[in-house]
Amino acid sequence: MTHNSFSLYLSTAEDLLDLTDAECGQLIRAVFDYAKDKKPPRLAPPVMMVFRRIRRYLDADAEKFRLRCEQNRRAGKISAQVRREAAAKCTGEDGCT
Repeated sequence: MTHNSFSLYLSTAEDLLDLTDAECGQLIRAVFDYAKDKKPPRLAPPVMMVFRRIRRYLDADAEKFRLRCEQNRRAGKISAQVRREAAAKCTGEDGCT
């Protein structure tokens, strides 16, 4: 499953104070691009400093999402196996109630 969203944390807002509006625009585009394809951007040093901080959050959140998907996948397989076994027991003349 692909992750089609990401979070920006308010704790990074203070980092934006030293950036111009144009640099903030470059940053947000870089964040969207990175979240989509994981390719690191080429940015001016002050913008790159802020991006690196945000990237750590993006990567950590993506890993949490990956682990959650894996956990759900395993739980789904176990649940399907239990349902198959229960259905196999219900093939007698009495059926299942």
